[in-house]
Amino acid sequence: HRVMGAESYLLIHEPSTIAFGKAVDIEDTQAMLDRICTQTTKIFVERSGGRITAAEFKKKWKRTDWWVTAEEALRYGFCDEVS
Repeated sequence: HRVMGAESYLLIHEPSTIAFGKAVDIEDTQAMLDRICTQTTKIFVERSGGRITAAEFKKKWKRTDWWVTAEEALRYGFCDEVS
């Protein structure tokens, strides 16, 4: 059960990291970031119960910080209650 305060925000953003090393090391890091993005999208889409598609979710968080109000989070199904 997820509760958000009425005046709070949920920040959804792509994962970030610092990569260094040989090209293969950086490719491995990118592959892991891709897996994290896929899993994060799946979690939010499933949590929404169909109120947002994977394509819509990706569009909203790709290359930007997505600030979601408590009421928006409730509408999307990202939280269960606003208090």
